Amino acid sequence: MKFNEDGKGDLREAFGPEDIFNYAYAVFHSPGYRSRYAEFLKIDFPRLPLTSDKTLFKSLTEKGAALVAVHLMKSPLLSPPITKYEVKGEHSVDKISYDEKN
Repeated sequence: MKFNEDGKGDLREAFGPEDIFNYAYAVFHSPGYRSRYAEFLKIDFPRLPLTSDKTLFKSLTEKGAALVAVHLMKSPLLSPPITKYEVKGEHSVDKISYDEKN
């Protein structure tokens, strides 16, 4: 596959930095990866296992992109939101105070 220096590729003939980020995001959030490397992750930076399997790379890249969209709250899965804020008012924070008793 050819490397595009900017953005994304088509994941058939080319890939880019955003694709690598999405791949890494999927791998690092994988329950299997987290359990397998749990002890190592406590003491060192995560290692990114690479694959030469284009199908696996494409699949993980797509899953990572979907997860990034959810975490950035840009995913269509979050529309309409499932949460409710059922308090009357302007819904804005005017002042923050800290109660030292709690």
